[in-house]
Amino acid sequence: MSYRDGGGYCINNQTSGTVSSFYGSGGNTLRTDASPTSQTYADWTPVHSLRNC
Repeated sequence: MSYRDGGGYCINNQTSGTVSSFYGSGGNTLRTDASPTSQTYADWTPVHSLRNC
């Protein structure tokens, strides 16, 4: 991911029960969201990659 600095919102509207995972530069898990989730605020600055299921 590039050009994602600061805060913003995310919504996990995948098939119920799937999980989105957000990772830092060292591959560490920053957060996980099981679907469905409503709009939640996230700090995107430390996120270097994500896996959507």
